[in-house]
Amino acid sequence: MFSTYEGKGKDKDKSMAEREGATDKVETGKAKKRLGQLLEEGGWIKAPDLERALVAQRGTGQRLGEILVENGMIGEGILLETLSRSMSLMVVDLAKVCVEPEGLASLPYEAARKYRCLPMRKEDRILHLAMVDPCNADFLQDLSFVTGLRIRPYLCSAREIDVAIEQYYGMEKAVDELVERIVEEAHLEGAAISLECAEEGVGERVGKKAEDGQGTSMAPIVRLVNLILIEAIKKEASDIHFEPAKGYLRVRFRMDGHLRKRMQIPKYLQGSVVSRVKVMARMDIANKRTPQDGAIRVRLVGRDLDLRVSSLPANYGEKIVLRILTQTARNTDLESLGMGEAERLKIEACYKRSQGMILVTGPTGSGKSTTLHTILKLLRSESTNIVTVEDPIEYDLEGINQVQVQKEVGMDFSSCLRAILRQDPDVIMVGEIRDQETAEVAFRASLTGHLVLSTLHTQDTASTITRLIDIGIKEYLIRSSLLAVVAQRLVRKICPDCREGNALDRSLFESMQPYGLRSPDVYRGKGCPSCEYTGFRGRVGLFEMMVVEGSLRERITSGMSETDMRELARSQGMQILLEDGMEKVSQGCTAMEEVLSVAKIESLHQKACLRCERFVESIHRFCPYCGQYLIQGCSACGAHLKTDWKVCPFCSKEVQMHAG
Repeated sequence: MFSTYEGKGKDKDKSMAEREGATDKVETGKAKKRLGQLLEEGGWIKAPDLERALVAQRGTGQRLGEILVENGMIGEGILLETLSRSMSLMVVDLAKVCVEPEGLASLPYEAARKYRCLPMRKEDRILHLAMVDPCNADFLQDLSFVTGLRIRPYLCSAREIDVAIEQYYGMEKAVDELVERIVEEAHLEGAAISLECAEEGVGERVGKKAEDGQGTSMAPIVRLVNLILIEAIKKEASDIHFEPAKGYLRVRFRMDGHLRKRMQIPKYLQGSVVSRVKVMARMDIANKRTPQDGAIRVRLVGRDLDLRVSSLPANYGEKIVLRILTQTARNTDLESLGMGEAERLKIEACYKRSQGMILVTGPTGSGKSTTLHTILKLLRSESTNIVTVEDPIEYDLEGINQVQVQKEVGMDFSSCLRAILRQDPDVIMVGEIRDQETAEVAFRASLTGHLVLSTLHTQDTASTITRLIDIGIKEYLIRSSLLAVVAQRLVRKICPDCREGNALDRSLFESMQPYGLRSPDVYRGKGCPSCEYTGFRGRVGLFEMMVVEGSLRERITSGMSETDMRELARSQGMQILLEDGMEKVSQGCTAMEEVLSVAKIESLHQKACLRCERFVESIHRFCPYCGQYLIQGCSACGAHLKTDWKVCPFCSKEVQMHAG
């Protein structure tokens, strides 16, 4: 508690400890008044009570303010209000203040205890300091010398200061234990790992064997947050979630599309951890009531990464999510993404066209941007002008002109696209079609000598046409410019280190056999240290590719239902997501449950006649409209066959074609 002594005189030659107990007057303009006089004039205390307190002070040497509060003569709030008004200083409530790690690191624990103060934040060369005795000039001078900063004092109660000092400085031991556990579990204990934050321009090392010792000199919260980021990047997580709960702060990583709990941080560290992340992302740490967005650029082991940061006020505090974006795209091709040879040949024929539109569809996180960037790298050459408009730019692609959407200055997708059309482009990539204006500009550009690539949020290829019409795109634009629609999903790959055989239930096998599942004997991941006992490591794509050509182009906007459109596309060789999934299950690439979680079971009750293209029931062996023979399955083994197969792949019997 800030207090003044009512004792006699001051001796400037006394020790610092003696001077701390000797301050007995409060400035009020040019005059100095004793604390007891201020309280008596304000009507907060009576003369007899003040006299008893002064007697107790002379006997114990305790501060007057503490004596008055402890004996119930005045309230703590009254004391602080009186001192604040008299000294023209702001009173701070440390329970509501976010103490920043950078400020805390500016003052050693011993100095904080000696001067009974707590650093709240550092702003340029100014240290904002909550103090018990903010008017003690000697204290302020000593603190300025110790920190090398200008001191801006605030008034705070002694009880709060003492508790806060032990809480914030005492957290170092707890954080050290957390750091040690993370280092051991993440196998980072070898060489130190350097994480450099571009905004701060400081390389920070963490690890038990940091040769330069910098790892131990950082503020504890800085070390903890850095280590969490390093572990997430090392494990190739796509997102980091800091989620406040009732008694702790939960940290989860999204790995291979699934969230995994990583650790629980004690509740009293929550504010400091969240503040550290917000400081790194250049967000307003004082604003806890509204969502915010920020960004962090870091370098780790020679890799440049962007971290997109989002905060959201939740029930028990601010929830923080960091999306990890690698600035340099990985060396991938369509085959490594999971696209089969037949699909690769189809998409290659489309993206080698000089004009037209290619759409990649799927939900958020299904790998659409990765597919488009892979195609752009295949198109990249000295003779091709490729321009992209993205929000955000996820990968830096050498030799490709990339434009960032900036809505705050009026640069949205449609306005950027119009500007790009004046830049003599050959290939244009639009990050996402979100509205009618962007869609119309993109489709018209695809009719005027430009190859346009973009994404759309739809469930499958057939529903994409319906979505475009709902947006407001004219049917003739779709029919004239659309080359192909690629629907895709991501599924986890079985870990190769613990893959083992697994027999499917007979009924499940029989239900999946029409979709191309070859055998009930498939694979699963048992779980091992390489995959953290999940059975999966890495992801691969499932693809459904509808090439718009022939009768499909003629009838695509004639009012066909999505079911009829899908069946017509299948009759022309389109493989649906579930069929591609069953192919990868048969190969041992992924597990059955992974495919069924992302690909819906299509109805196979109808199929298209190859001759008249009318739809008939699957039980029909001959088309009732033109008499064409309809292949149902192999006459020898009964396996489901595709219309263009010449030999049954299951028993090698030649497929017999019958004329109608």
